[in-house]
Amino acid sequence: MNDARVLQLSQAIQRYFDGEKGEMLAILAGSLAMLILAAGLFIHFRDGFARGFGLAVLAGVLLFSSAATSLLLRDRALQAVLLEELRSGATEGVAARESDRIGVVISKYPAYRYASVVLGAIALAAAAWISRGWVMGSAVGVLLIAAAQLTIDHYSEARARAYLQQVWHGSSAAQS
Repeated sequence: MNDARVLQLSQAIQRYFDGEKGEMLAILAGSLAMLILAAGLFIHFRDGFARGFGLAVLAGVLLFSSAATSLLLRDRALQAVLLEELRSGATEGVAARESDRIGVVISKYPAYRYASVVLGAIALAAAAWISRGWVMGSAVGVLLIAAAQLTIDHYSEARARAYLQQVWHGSSAAQS
């Protein structure tokens, strides 16, 4: 098997999963920061805004951190399997499966963006028409979560597209 191909694919896999790990750790740190902010507001003000904000942030943090934790665990195992398969000579099988897997991952980003924008629009509409403190706090919390999701997905999608190009490039180089 082409040693250059194995090295190129191994490096691409390592870079991609290192990026994923960094992103998941950033999500967990950001989640903690949002919780601290929500707790600070609640401790200081104890009003409807702080309660609404706190509940929205808590829901988002639970969603983000559970996804980040499960991805950290899954990615570690997946990376180990991919690298072991490469060492055993299954280079083209790894490249084909990763191309398919990442293609599916990339295809989901428009739906994530759409969901974030819809939730943000609902939050803005609620804040515009209902001037209760808990609604305003919830709206701000949801907007914060939607903004975080859009930011996360921007960088995640860019990394996935770069990885897919590296896998494709290696695949076409090996077939030449």
